[in-house]
This record gives sequence, structure tokens and C-alpha cells, in this order.
Amino acid sequence: STAVLALQIAGGIVGLVGLGIGILSYVALGRNFRVFAAPRRSGMLITTGIYKNIRHPMYTAVVIALGGYVLAFGSACAAPFWFGCALLYVIKGFKEEQLLQAHYPEYEQYRKRTWMFIPYVL
Repeated sequence: STAVLALQIAGGIVGLVGLGIGILSYVALGRNFRVFAAPRRSGMLITTGIYKNIRHPMYTAVVIALGGYVLAFGSACAAPFWFGCALLYVIKGFKEEQLLQAHYPEYEQYRKRTWMFIPYVL
């Protein structure tokens, strides 16, 4: 039906936006990229590119991309999964904030002038 097709298209667009944010995050981090939350010992605080406004764009990217998946496939089982993943990334973001603040003395100033996940929202 038309409504299903519209949701699939919207989900695809949302998923691509998430993918784009993830790519921008990865490129901005460069050699500082890691899967683990703890910063590299020899790493530096990245405050340019997408990190100029958002402190955790990689987490934002994953949550947005998964949201696109939920929209595109419209599964009733996928929505609670998405919510659970979003909640876990929020918790992980708060824990990572503590690690970054302990590692980088300038992190507090950076935190005060940026958004955690979504500019003007959170």
C-alpha cells in the first residue's frame, strides 16, 4: 500500500542520515577511533568536524540508523529493540563522559558548548 511504501522510503532516508552521521564521525576521529568507550592514551580530544557541535555523534548515528530500520520494516518487535538500544547508548554516553572528563582537562569546557547527541534537543 501507499502508506507502507511511504514508511519504507522514510525509513531508508532516516537510515541513510544515520549512516552519513556515522561516516562523518569516523572521518573526524581518524586515528582516535576505537570501539571501546575509553579514550586512547595517546589520543587527542576531537572538537572539529561533526564533533564541533555533538559530543557523541557515533552513538547518534547508530540510534538514527536503527530508527530508520524500524520505520522501513515496520516490525512491532523492532520498536522495543530500538528503544532498548537507544537507552543503552544514552547510558554508554553518560559513562563515556566521565572517562573523557578524567582524561582530557579541557573536556568540561567542550561539554558546556556542545550537545550530547542531537543539537538543540539533547
